[in-house]
Amino acid sequence: MKTMSSDAVSPVVGVMLMLVVTIIIAAVVSAYSGGLAGAQQKTPQATLKATYFYNGCDDSDTTNSLPDYSKSDYTVANGFQFENTGGDPFNLNDLVFTMTFPSGTSQSVAATDVVNKTLRALPTGATTGGYFQKIGNTSKTDTVIATGDKFRVNADNCYISGTSTYISMWPDGFPGRTYIANHQVLHWTMVHNPTGRSISSGDILIP
Repeated sequence: MKTMSSDAVSPVVGVMLMLVVTIIIAAVVSAYSGGLAGAQQKTPQATLKATYFYNGCDDSDTTNSLPDYSKSDYTVANGFQFENTGGDPFNLNDLVFTMTFPSGTSQSVAATDVVNKTLRALPTGATTGGYFQKIGNTSKTDTVIATGDKFRVNADNCYISGTSTYISMWPDGFPGRTYIANHQVLHWTMVHNPTGRSISSGDILIP
């Protein structure tokens, strides 16, 4: 008499095992992706109103690219002003200001950039490296820009050549300064440095 034995799993049990394994895998993947999402920093989103301000440049010699003043008597008079008209608050120390010119070239200045000390200086009230400054700030640690707050990205130099006026930015360690001429439309982007994504962007006319 032969004894018959079967070690095979019934179809019903097999399907149930496959379902259990699938559920476990889905739970592990969900937990992992949820952890990544929680760890990912949010990029602030705000509406920024941009204006160009120019209060003159002392330059009697228009044949060179230097103003009349020296570092010791420099007064910030030119640059870009922004107002947070609505949206998330953000910290000035997290910003990178990117300018894209009509030629397609671009230049960026970060809040952590320090101004080149050779020929130019920035105000003592400015934050971090000196290019970014909250208007009405009570101290250098007052760097949060909420709705209604205004801040500036200061130019560190200026000069006149013929009938054209230029402001410039030359952070320390950059190979050369960035010249920003009048009579052009500049595209700007304010980037949140920790995430590398844009907070706001737009176009601005430099008259």
